[in-house]
Amino acid sequence: MFNAALNRIAKVQKLDIAILELQRRIDHLDPGRAATKARDETLEAFHQAESRLKAVRGELTDLELEQKKIEAKIKSENDRLYSGGVYNAKDADAIDREVKNLKARLGDIDARILELWEELPPAEEAAKTAEIDLAEKEAELSKYLEKYASVKAELEQKLAQLQEMRPKALEGADPSVLAKYERMRKAHGGIGLAKVDNDECEICRARVPKPLKDAILSGVDLETCEGCGRYLYIELS
Repeated sequence: MFNAALNRIAKVQKLDIAILELQRRIDHLDPGRAATKARDETLEAFHQAESRLKAVRGELTDLELEQKKIEAKIKSENDRLYSGGVYNAKDADAIDREVKNLKARLGDIDARILELWEELPPAEEAAKTAEIDLAEKEAELSKYLEKYASVKAELEQKLAQLQEMRPKALEGADPSVLAKYERMRKAHGGIGLAKVDNDECEICRARVPKPLKDAILSGVDLETCEGCGRYLYIELS
């Protein structure tokens, strides 16, 4: 009785194993970790290059504005000094000192502006290269995700088809034996039954002695493998 019932459930197990394998394949699909990491690293490099370029351009703009203001201030002070509007030496000395200070500051600004103009082309080139690299990594990630979604959808469709087949496969199975099978497969990684193959358990290859085979064929009780603990059955022709 029990061996015949297990033979019936063995057909269900084949379906369950196929379902389990498909689910494992879906769970182990790589959702693009490497491609995402490469994209993120390239994005960070792009942000750094953009930030550097923005800093150079920003400082250059600020210094050029300050340069013009100082030049205007120097002209204004010189005009005031030589226009005849200053009538004492103290005021003239003060204006002269101010002009010297402004010119010193202007010299520093001019030097820094020259440095920035030298830094600007490589900063622009680095930003352009980083932008191109980012576009490539984005395209690679997009292509990978598209393939990933396609493969996952295909596997999920197959899984759904197998799951729809299971209720029909269960028709005619002994409810009490089926319940025991369900508990056994949950305890043993999704495989609850093991066929006796050439006097061995097909799962763990433990030897199945003749008395145990006779007990299985008698069908009086459910017999388990001494190696892996699963229910043993002998395939009926």
